[in-house]
Amino acid sequence: KDLIGFGFVLQGSSPCYVLNVDPLGPAAAAGLQVRHFISSVNGQDVLTMNHQEVGLLLVQTNQITLTVLSNANLRDEGNRLQADSLTEAYIL
Repeated sequence: KDLIGFGFVLQGSSPCYVLNVDPLGPAAAAGLQVRHFISSVNGQDVLTMNHQEVGLLLVQTNQITLTVLSNANLRDEGNRLQADSLTEAYIL
């Protein structure tokens, strides 16, 4: 985390996704990309949360580990979103 934040902007709900990444920020250095869907924050499942709820989790910590869905084919399986591809991004 730098003085401004982690270097990315979230949008959407259930699940939220990365709208923008600062090319010089910590998120870009960790490999986070635009259109990644956020699956978990520090091990907590956030697929059913909106971007405001996920944002609140992010501002409560100085170091985060995100699990993201990249190029995901999301599908609803019994009230639980599932995806085909998971990628870990570590953000310091």
